[in-house]
Amino acid sequence: MKNKALFITLLVTAVLSSLVVLLKFSFSELFGNVICFPFEQIGMGLRWMSLQGGLQNVIAIVIYVVLCLSPLLVFFALIKKKAVNKEDSLLVVLSLVLFYVIYMMINPGLIPIPGALNMGTLIAKTLLCGTIYSIIVTYLVLRVVRLFFGSETKKLYKYMVALLWIAAMLFTISIFGIGLNDTITQIEFIKAANIGTESGLETTYVFKALQFIVDSIPAIVSILVIFSGIMLIMEFSANPYSEGAIKVSDNLSMVCKTGLTITVCSNAAFNLLQLFFIRTLRNINSFIQIPLFSVVFVLGALILSKMAMANKALKDDNDSII
Repeated sequence: MKNKALFITLLVTAVLSSLVVLLKFSFSELFGNVICFPFEQIGMGLRWMSLQGGLQNVIAIVIYVVLCLSPLLVFFALIKKKAVNKEDSLLVVLSLVLFYVIYMMINPGLIPIPGALNMGTLIAKTLLCGTIYSIIVTYLVLRVVRLFFGSETKKLYKYMVALLWIAAMLFTISIFGIGLNDTITQIEFIKAANIGTESGLETTYVFKALQFIVDSIPAIVSILVIFSGIMLIMEFSANPYSEGAIKVSDNLSMVCKTGLTITVCSNAAFNLLQLFFIRTLRNINSFIQIPLFSVVFVLGALILSKMAMANKALKDDNDSII
């Protein structure tokens, strides 16, 4: 049941990620940089409302203040519950940064651009919005660390499932957000570099699509591992030595083994395929990509499944002696 809910969540995440990428290329003025979403769009909307004057200007100011003060509402709620910790002070910092960044998004002409570094407005906006995301990520990580170290084993199972959900969503975004964005960007670059000589570009486009699939395989494998990992955690929480836990552990190890094999073989196959079509390709991926993070993630899951089966075998031996 939980895996069904996760599947729906990932499907929605994939659709939204793809939509953001397509909007970026279709409406570049509104969606110029993915990392600036939604702060740049909020700034544009508030600027438009403010320029209308009168009541709309007042509404724009109210929305601006409420948005920027929203982290403080969480902070004061934690104080009221007497559950505030050191890392919660980042909520105050986040609120102050939101006031500054969104104001800059409303008034892009005021964005400071270091001329010595030859930075454009786009890069400056990326830095501003990236700062917000870095504060949010830092706060969430610190909260998770405190949560894990202060929880009992049963709660840790639930928290681990929640973390795997987030990891699966991030892997999905890496495919349909970052990966799709990079692929479309490369195709647009190839088009621009071959104006007047478009004939014969079809093979190159096909290979770019194949490269997108090959580059996505490690993330897809990691998502499949997460599905099996969640099933393993659910079985462990019920009974770590049950036959069901061992069956799920064995299934997880098979997913890891098959996934790792497909990951490394697909890269080699793609490079060989490029050699066969090298005369017809206008753009060649000359980098040997090693998805180290995905490989380590899958290997970690494989080790965990093997440990679970080893523990069950050890318990059976002890029970037989007794």
